[in-house]
Amino acid sequence: MKLDKLKKIKTLYFLIGISIIAFIFGIFFITILSNKDISIVKDYITTFITNIHDKQINFLSILKDTFFSHLIILIIIWLLGISIIGIPIIIFFYFFKIFSLGFALSSFVLTYKIKGLIFSFLYLFPNEIIKYFVYTLIVTNSIKISKKIIKSIMKKETIDFHVLLKKYTKILIISIIIIFISVIYETFAIPYIFDKLYFLVK
Repeated sequence: MKLDKLKKIKTLYFLIGISIIAFIFGIFFITILSNKDISIVKDYITTFITNIHDKQINFLSILKDTFFSHLIILIIIWLLGISIIGIPIIIFFYFFKIFSLGFALSSFVLTYKIKGLIFSFLYLFPNEIIKYFVYTLIVTNSIKISKKIIKSIMKKETIDFHVLLKKYTKILIISIIIIFISVIYETFAIPYIFDKLYFLVK
């Protein structure tokens, strides 16, 4: 096995470990919230579901806001990958994304109990799983690129930065395209599905 491939696998295992920790933290974070904060979370979820049912959602605005929030994060991660100080910040962004997902899923369960598991599952599959793979892809490569730059500086080695950047840019473009498709699904398909299941929580 080539050394680069072995290092990439080790990075992947490390990110999977980070994912598990962040997801668990996100799920159980809700247990340390105050009663006031829990009430705010419940109100947010119920308002979200009610607005979907009452057709009070601006889909185009949500599509734009959601996509651009992901786009900004992806570009930041990409840019951090071509720096020598980016790795800790990249890992923080990655941790926070998974943590937020865990918190969102637990919020559905907190609000709707057993029925909330259905909403959590439909929110998670396939959309959030796809996003997870996209972020894992770009974070893995960002860390790889950053390590190569650091190594080249420390050992005073020359690297073909043009070739490296070309491949790295392709990964960013692919990630953006997949995220855009995922956001379209999140904006239009998930509200439709949730609306059809509104009878469970009304």
